[in-house]
Amino acid sequence: MQLDNNHKTIINNFMDSKRDGSAINQFSSYLGVESGWLSRLLIEIKEIWVNQGYSVTDILIRERMPVMLAVNKPHILFESEDESLKDKLQNLTSTNISEAVAKLNNSKREGVSSVENFSFSVEGLGIFRGNYSKDFSKSGLILRYLPFDIYPLDFMNYPKFYKDMIINLVEDVSIPTPFGIKKTKDVKRAGMILHVGPTGSGKSTGAASEIGFISENATGTILTYEEPIEQKHEVSLAPVRQFEIGRDILADNPEDLFVEIENHAARNNPSVIQFGELRNKKEIRAGMDMGRKGCMVIATIHARDVKEALTSLLATAKDEEYIVAQTITAIVAHRLITTRKGKIVPLYEIFIPTNQDREKLRKNELSSVMTSFHGKDNQHRQGITFTDTIAKLAKQGLLEADEAEELSLSLKGE
Repeated sequence: MQLDNNHKTIINNFMDSKRDGSAINQFSSYLGVESGWLSRLLIEIKEIWVNQGYSVTDILIRERMPVMLAVNKPHILFESEDESLKDKLQNLTSTNISEAVAKLNNSKREGVSSVENFSFSVEGLGIFRGNYSKDFSKSGLILRYLPFDIYPLDFMNYPKFYKDMIINLVEDVSIPTPFGIKKTKDVKRAGMILHVGPTGSGKSTGAASEIGFISENATGTILTYEEPIEQKHEVSLAPVRQFEIGRDILADNPEDLFVEIENHAARNNPSVIQFGELRNKKEIRAGMDMGRKGCMVIATIHARDVKEALTSLLATAKDEEYIVAQTITAIVAHRLITTRKGKIVPLYEIFIPTNQDREKLRKNELSSVMTSFHGKDNQHRQGITFTDTIAKLAKQGLLEADEAEELSLSLKGE
């Protein structure tokens, strides 16, 4: 399916709304009668769940199957008092789902392929990251529900030492001009901050929070390269330029994509670069190279914890381990858990390398670094393990003693 110019205008309006309250109506009108079931579903989730303080992380829509809602990992059946909506959702056809995907994807391509990844945002409704795919018998659409507003650093509940590290990235700068010395602020430090964790653990939210803080307090250019763009940064001070990989940044040969990104970034002289996700060794290496060339890189990768993240980095820089030693500013591993009391709380494992760590990483002595990080003689006064975080939650009364012990044992057994 190819969208006409009118549709493109409408989709841009509800994605980049001026907060005038009309976006939801525009969105519903854009989807039309045939795909109206989707706008009704999302509006009801917003009104019944989100506005009343209940969490939804994913919406699972399948052909001729009940809609399921996920809160972190567990799923529950979507319930509604609107019988016509319930009936429609339970009898969705492959055509119903693919037609909605074609509109949401706003793609120039004809039709819908067997796998589609996309995102869309509606002011007053939410930001959604979508994946459409077909298994051996049915079509399915899963929508990741993301917060519309970018969370401030305080909301992330980071340990004080890590929050202070992010704050201190922004430094005072004095610039001589024909009109005298001008004072400003910028991120002068180069390196890489990696957010790691499984899907839905909060790593993208954490990275966006840090970019949001920097954009409000620094003046240097911030570039983001995402696939797709998930959250729009409303700039208050720094210029934030967001590029969607595959749409705004293209390469004739996919193998050359990150070469094109590196060239593009170099021409824009950024202070900070954010990557939505670095998916393979080539992309991780490109991210580290950019972090060594005068700017701060904030990125996410899939890894369970600090050790697995460092293992991936060292494997990527094999025989050039000094690149990891020079580049890593911090690694933040994320988890979200649901306590027995039904509260969703974040777990963090945060590694900020010491000078001794950097020397050990240069020699590829990962086991020695991890012994120091996890040992009783922990030298990482600016670091925290998952076990430490669990102990703090238990002390705060958010976890019961036996619950904390079970959680610690389960993480060690992974």
